[in-house]
Amino acid sequence: MHVKPSYFALLKSGDKLVEFRLNDAKRKKISPGDKIEFICQSNLSTALVLSVSNVISSPDFNSLLKKLSPTILGDISFDDQLSDLRNLYPLDSEKEHGVIAIILKG
Repeated sequence: MHVKPSYFALLKSGDKLVEFRLNDAKRKKISPGDKIEFICQSNLSTALVLSVSNVISSPDFNSLLKKLSPTILGDISFDDQLSDLRNLYPLDSEKEHGVIAIILKG
């Protein structure tokens, strides 16, 4: 999965233990125990492999973020995280697929 450089750095440091995605057909296959390779968008040769500890689904990012402890967000505020997600994913796609939080092992 490709990740913005700032989020990649937080994943690499272990400060951010969650990644958000639409719950499309590809993401519905993700299960605890799976390993995911995260690739930094600004440097495609920089990658990090992390294990999935849990997958939490929700109809939208707003309700999903409310289910999560702020400690796993890497010091990103609720409002900033929601704003970033809304800039990445069109609202109609969010409503069509639902969303997931992929909780990663630290």
